[in-house]
Amino acid sequence: MSKRTPILRPVLLVLLLALGGGIVIGNIVIWCATTIDRLVNPPTQNPSLSIEPDGTPVIVRYLGRLGGKREYRTLDGEVLSGGHYRESLQGATLRGPDTQARYERRSDWHERIIPFTDYASPPTYWYFVHDGKREGRGYFVAFDSVSKLRLGYLARGGFSAGLPPREDWFPVAGWQMRSLAAFEGGVGYLQYATSASIFGQVTVPIGLEALAGRIAFISGNQLLEVDFRARTTRVLFESSEIFSEARSVRGRPLAQTKAREEEASYHLAVRLADRVRVLDRKSGEHRDYLLPPEARNPDFDFYELYSGTALVKMPPWGPSYRLFRINAEGKVLKRWDISLGEPPRPGPRVREWAIAVFLPCPAIEILPVFIVRVGMPWDQAFAAHLPYWQRLAAIFTQYWPWFALVALLAAVFAWLTYRRQRRFALGWTWVWVPLVFLLGLPGFLGYLCHRRWPVREACPACGRVVPRDRAACCRCGIDFPAPAPKGIEVFA
Repeated sequence: MSKRTPILRPVLLVLLLALGGGIVIGNIVIWCATTIDRLVNPPTQNPSLSIEPDGTPVIVRYLGRLGGKREYRTLDGEVLSGGHYRESLQGATLRGPDTQARYERRSDWHERIIPFTDYASPPTYWYFVHDGKREGRGYFVAFDSVSKLRLGYLARGGFSAGLPPREDWFPVAGWQMRSLAAFEGGVGYLQYATSASIFGQVTVPIGLEALAGRIAFISGNQLLEVDFRARTTRVLFESSEIFSEARSVRGRPLAQTKAREEEASYHLAVRLADRVRVLDRKSGEHRDYLLPPEARNPDFDFYELYSGTALVKMPPWGPSYRLFRINAEGKVLKRWDISLGEPPRPGPRVREWAIAVFLPCPAIEILPVFIVRVGMPWDQAFAAHLPYWQRLAAIFTQYWPWFALVALLAAVFAWLTYRRQRRFALGWTWVWVPLVFLLGLPGFLGYLCHRRWPVREACPACGRVVPRDRAACCRCGIDFPAPAPKGIEVFA
């Protein structure tokens, strides 16, 4: 191929062939690798800690290959009756000073927008937009779900048609945005589903009908509630230091019915410097639970009980826990140190090795780590609180064998491409070699499928084996001799 030959059309053809071939090969490889992985590494279900509605901690074990059945045991190992499914109490996960120290950095753009809905019909969609700074500020902006037009902005000065000045925005710390501590229910960036269907209808969460269209959030030293339907805000209470909040369900004795669940749905657990304040948003009353000194810095799950006591579980997740039962004065009434055992060691990573060997494509397996600035979907080393370069180092520390194998195999295909380009004296080598390296096996197959395969013979002048699809030798430049006449030629 001459260098004057246009390159765009062949490149697009190779990309199309690589895309189609990659999809076919990828589906086959992933299906085979997943099947083998399930045979080599049977699924395991780790035990977990569950809190009964009356505050009793129990160990849950999942039985069977798929974990469809559950076994409940007391901390002493006694099997509990009552079927395979027992009601449990949902804890309020509250962040503390330890999380604040980990998340002290500027937020990325995707961490600065939180969507909401007012649960009307048709709904109005609201978005809280944060400036990303550590001591940052933000505002609410509303859009009509039908016309898609912007309706206005909501800030401390009220609702307005234009963007309010920055000094009128709501102060919200950046670490509270990034750690999901600022908004009720652990609502996080781009994660709070608006519950809108394709018909523009929304569903109000069960038990929260009276609070439809209202959300609580932390703004500086105030806990505020915004009413999206009325387009107003009000102060629930003020405190010198508010760390986090979450919706709280108050536990009840097992003998009682679920009649109190709706009442419990209006409770809000707010973590202060030395206590947890449970706020009843319907009546405005609150109950305080002082924290023991060892629970004032770490994150924990908080469970309020009807007996006037509460449970504090540290940490919220893990193979082992420290559980306290405390009263309102912060006195530890009972303590449990619970270990669920060592997590099972991971088996051979069949899927990763299979994908790296049979579908080596740096553009899919390596480049997204740099472009989207997060780990691969199957990455477990990603920590949201770390800066970008530390996250990148953590990802490559864990997955460097697979990345190295992918790069090595892609380099082999790139070398084969370079070798063919040289053998057939083809142009645009500087385009084809990097392209095949990025696309790996699918790119190499697409490159081979779209190329011509001319006959190679020895040149009469220099004796080197060269392609005979042109008038002159690509090595010495001497024209090939004309074929011997056969007597049947026609000359015009």
